[in-house]
Amino acid sequence: MTENIPIWQYKEKRYSNCWKLVDRRNFVPENRQTEWVNNAPVHIGSNQTTSQPTLITNMLKHMDIEKILSRTRKIRVLDIGSGSGVVTALLACIIGKGSKCHNKASCNEVIGIDIYQNLVHQASNNVKKIRNKDHFASMKFRKINAYQLFSHPTMLGKFDLIYVGAEPKKPSDVQKFKRGVPKLLAKGGIAIGPLEGVLQKYEHGYWEKLDVHIRFVPLQNIKKHHTTQKLHYGGESSAIEKKQKRLIKEEHASRTSLKCEESDKMCDIVAITGRSAKLYRNHLFPDFKSMNELKKWSKDKCIIDVGSGINTIYNKSFLAMLTRNKLGRDVLGVDIAKVHATRKHKRHARFVKGNIKTLKLKQLKLNKRCKKKIVLINNLLYLWIDKPSELMKSYKNLFSWLTPGSQIRVFPVYFGRYDMYNKKLKDFIDSKCKVEIREPKITAEEMYEWDSRKKSKVYLKKPLLKDEKNINKRLGAKTLILTMK
Repeated sequence: MTENIPIWQYKEKRYSNCWKLVDRRNFVPENRQTEWVNNAPVHIGSNQTTSQPTLITNMLKHMDIEKILSRTRKIRVLDIGSGSGVVTALLACIIGKGSKCHNKASCNEVIGIDIYQNLVHQASNNVKKIRNKDHFASMKFRKINAYQLFSHPTMLGKFDLIYVGAEPKKPSDVQKFKRGVPKLLAKGGIAIGPLEGVLQKYEHGYWEKLDVHIRFVPLQNIKKHHTTQKLHYGGESSAIEKKQKRLIKEEHASRTSLKCEESDKMCDIVAITGRSAKLYRNHLFPDFKSMNELKKWSKDKCIIDVGSGINTIYNKSFLAMLTRNKLGRDVLGVDIAKVHATRKHKRHARFVKGNIKTLKLKQLKLNKRCKKKIVLINNLLYLWIDKPSELMKSYKNLFSWLTPGSQIRVFPVYFGRYDMYNKKLKDFIDSKCKVEIREPKITAEEMYEWDSRKKSKVYLKKPLLKDEKNINKRLGAKTLILTMK
């Protein structure tokens, strides 16, 4: 055996060149450098390991990479549970840049995801140590919970190959895995990973058990970014609830509640505003790490902005951003007052006039190809419509629009009290939806308000909106995500 070259590197000649280029030493922690040569797992931190090379190579062989390489288009590969990044690097070496790599957008790419931020950081640093990776496909690492990706399969797009380096253990996680991985595959794609103690391969629409018994670290499903809030009604928490209700009452007393007639005439005292796409992401989509992720997720959805104000004619709004990028199967605003587009103000999205409590689904005239409907509500429910009985009417009508998997996203919900301290309202919402309370990024920004007399926008500078930001912070404003069961 040549000095410093392990025997396993020669046994698998098919991949030996890439193993040499990648150099496993680059992916082993400093305090375990003597272990790189062994054909055995190595601990990399966070109770995770990098697998033995022969097992990795065996899994890669079962992926039929050559079949995928015969395609002429750009190839995309996903490494779930990327850990140290060694498999991501190997895959990038094996598939190469691609024959159509004339610019970055057309080159092959491998994305490694892991739930642990320290491992994502470690992997990013490890691949930088590779001396010669000129012909490698591009490599990216992201901190993503794989189970969240299964729930939002458009987040990263489709992949031709998926390698999974960790094993779902709970029966419920196994089922999520089996259903979720195929959603991430492009037509004709192949996935391989550990399931129920054996290696399994997904191809041609089903999972096939291979005669390879394995034991992997768990594919974790850590839910740190949201909580399902337990709400109390009296007892030890009554003093806290009283204080919360008093603060909310004081805030509402400084406004006039929304009491519009059924004729749908807008009350003069309600401001008609426009909010930017950035603010919507901060307030209504705190579970997305970037606008690009959000764009991909929105691609096949019907987006309905309830209480849309001037968002249908405001060129920086979320609706305008979706329309401009040709995202969403349908994009529309709903409000009880219609803001007329003029030569100065191009309409960026459809508008439907109606009251949230009475507007029927058929009146929305939605695209029938919508897979899911997403209702966005900024500064309406819980802010202007705040009585439990009125909230109940609003939700009953909203729920009649939606199918399982559709969502309602609301901001702000003070102290996360989506029940407004009313058990009947809570039980009703809980019976229809999965409830998530998220921590938003509370920001204030310059925005526009509509002057109904002048038929024009009035510019509001950020200092004028600091009060709104401070109120949201003082009252513990949360983002409410309701997913229909």
